[in-house]
Amino acid sequence: MRGISNDNVWQLALKDRTHAQGKASMLIAAQGYAYHPQFSPDGTKIAFESNRSGYPGIWVCNRDGSDPVQITSMPGMAGTPRWSPDSRFLAFDFRPKEHSEIYVVEVPGGAPRQITTVPGANNVVPSWSLNGQWVYFASKGGGRDFQVWKVPIRGGRAVQMTKKGGFAPLEADDGFLYFTKSFDIPGIWKVPSPGGTETAVLNTSDAPHWPDWAVVPGGMYFINSRSSPKPILEFFDFATGRRTSISALDGEPQGLAVSPDRKSILYSQSSQDSQVIVVVKNFR
Repeated sequence: MRGISNDNVWQLALKDRTHAQGKASMLIAAQGYAYHPQFSPDGTKIAFESNRSGYPGIWVCNRDGSDPVQITSMPGMAGTPRWSPDSRFLAFDFRPKEHSEIYVVEVPGGAPRQITTVPGANNVVPSWSLNGQWVYFASKGGGRDFQVWKVPIRGGRAVQMTKKGGFAPLEADDGFLYFTKSFDIPGIWKVPSPGGTETAVLNTSDAPHWPDWAVVPGGMYFINSRSSPKPILEFFDFATGRRTSISALDGEPQGLAVSPDRKSILYSQSSQDSQVIVVVKNFR
């Protein structure tokens, strides 16, 4: 007996910042899984992580989900893609040997190249600075816990940004870098983009886990990790601290993205999870 689980990318239209328009619909169907979808900043493409080729890799499709193209064909585990501000490059993490490293690839047709990070450590979950000059990432280099670091895209030494734990960094246009504390602890914190004091933004038990939030001007969208009976998509206003429920989601989402025009939300969700009997002939 073996399990079958298809994790597809779904899309929810937004009427305005805090109201959904209709129900979510499937945008990208996957054989296996499609995780961590991300809109390109120019709004024309979607990058996502998928194992449809037999191993986890990076794929890109059109805005409507059509014409998926495999970007990486590296034996191993590649995931969590993020677009550069000019929509030309993708940063992603990949485990070639003992540790995960950060790679950058030009889309389409470029060859992935490893960028300098923290030697001898797991370096994961990259994102870009708004000016495209830095790549942020999480690393266990130099300590027991993950911390947020950044490295110049043109080469140079990595700079540590957090000291009390940091994961999944995202830079916003308000001058702050937002991040979670770790892989498995929900909650959002922030630190000034040049570095400084780390402060809590949404530090509650129902705050999002690391892949389930996205910053936009003035606030962030996130998935309430403890809502029942279904997960709830919410908006958090940075200025007022007010939370607004937008829509209930089916299943357990994996990853969250907001379109550049802020009219669509993407997230990954399991559409099939079942057990099937497998018959093997001449088994001994």
